Amino acid sequence: MTSLALKSGQRFLFQGDSITDCGRREEFPPLGNGYAAILAGLVYAEASELDIQYLNRGIGGETTVELEKRWDEDCLSLNPDWLSVLIGINDCHRYLFEGRQETGPEPYAQRLESLLQRATDATGCSLILLEPFYWMVPPGTDERQRRVWARGVISGAGAP
Repeated sequence: MTSLALKSGQRFLFQGDSITDCGRREEFPPLGNGYAAILAGLVYAEASELDIQYLNRGIGGETTVELEKRWDEDCLSLNPDWLSVLIGINDCHRYLFEGRQETGPEPYAQRLESLLQRATDATGCSLILLEPFYWMVPPGTDERQRRVWARGVISGAGAP
């Protein structure tokens, strides 16, 4: 963990959808019970002397469209030193199953790149990006899974 070069007084911000949220607003405040809490715990276990502030602003069900609307308030105004972002599975679902073109692969990538550039320009933060993932089953087992593979949404890969 110390390879992250964390320093006392820094602020670590987690942004994303339900995978980031992980109950942080209801059952498990303030960080949830997912990777945000795990990372904070690992850093504390290794370097408890560091005074790091951890903020989780993930919101379940959101796409990059909603994230963009709250970016100034829930990211830039918080002035993070570190920004971790995991968002995209809802973009994928809305595109594939609702036909929402604004959440397709190209608009998703453009919007996310723009948000990250705005964050680094405004705050100088370091980025930790996590790729949206989809629980994979053997092709053909589940129609939704098959459509994701066929569209090449996951990691830019084509169908197997």
